[in-house]
Amino acid sequence: MKHILLAVIGISPQIITETIYKLYKDGIIISEVYVITTLQGRREILEKLLDNRFSKLKQLEELLNISIKFDDSHIFIPEVDGKPLADIKDNVENSVMAKTIFEITEKLAEDKKCVIHASIAGGRKTMGAYLYLAMQLFGREQDRCYHILTDELAEKSKEFFFPEKKKIKSFINGNEVIVNAEDRALYLAEVPLIPFKNNLSKKHYEQFLSKVDAILEQKVVKYLTCNLEKNIIIWDKTTIKLTPAQCALYYLFLEKRKKSQCEEDCKGCPECSHHILFLSSETEYDYFLEKLKQAYGGEKGKFFTFLEKKERKEYFADQYLRQYISRINSTIYKITANDLIQINNLSKIIQEESSRFLITYPKNKILI
Repeated sequence: MKHILLAVIGISPQIITETIYKLYKDGIIISEVYVITTLQGRREILEKLLDNRFSKLKQLEELLNISIKFDDSHIFIPEVDGKPLADIKDNVENSVMAKTIFEITEKLAEDKKCVIHASIAGGRKTMGAYLYLAMQLFGREQDRCYHILTDELAEKSKEFFFPEKKKIKSFINGNEVIVNAEDRALYLAEVPLIPFKNNLSKKHYEQFLSKVDAILEQKVVKYLTCNLEKNIIIWDKTTIKLTPAQCALYYLFLEKRKKSQCEEDCKGCPECSHHILFLSSETEYDYFLEKLKQAYGGEKGKFFTFLEKKERKEYFADQYLRQYISRINSTIYKITANDLIQINNLSKIIQEESSRFLITYPKNKILI
């Protein structure tokens, strides 16, 4: 059987060479390496491990007298909106990273003639957690999971990649010191794996995978837009049909959220939310009529009913607006069951009595 190393890496490519070296000393020869990382992580790997014949990986191969298949085609970087991830911080970036880790792990695990040695030591802590979960989901009895550790002097040195006959710079109490790389210690801690695939029935295993996929899908925020001419809300690939009046009203809430200058993670303030009586204002009602005219395709149909309300100065009463919001939310819920794209009462967000309503969707994902 061939032995492959699957690793998540941040900006410390040393983890790759350290793990290969320690596994070799334990009698395991790695023949292929696959890495999941970020844009910056890829740069570090190319610069320090792969770029030339004097690279650290090449030096390690010569030292151990082995050959390892590892090049840029074995480096995987998740993408958001077609752009490679520079880092992973928010829910969207983490979810995309998780999906990539799952996909690569599942693909590698299809080869029954290989043993996967997974390293969870590199990258953000969530990356290691996702790889461990992926190994639980897709790993086999022969697969292993590890965390590599070094002694303090090796850890504090940017020049240490594996024990070799070489002097390297390190630090003790903030002071620079020169130490021998060959004297540095490596510790490989194996993390126990309980492969779900071997411990669940096929039916339960597939149900579990479906649930994991659904959770990740919910975390990936999709674009949301409102098309007045067609009277539809479009959420990713899902189309939600509304009446012209509902669509015009929804547009006002969506626009309010998009154009607000408050923080991106704001959960509701006067700048991104509407008061329940906002259409009692003649100015606001005129703007509503403007959008309503677009939704009806001109001054026709029930548009005149709303125009007459203005002439009678009735506008939108409190209860009337609440009914419209309720119907919009009901239509949305039947199709998506997604709270974020509904028009929510602020009280639902801040748990206090409020007469303000808003769409809590991320502003950077709203297209109008």
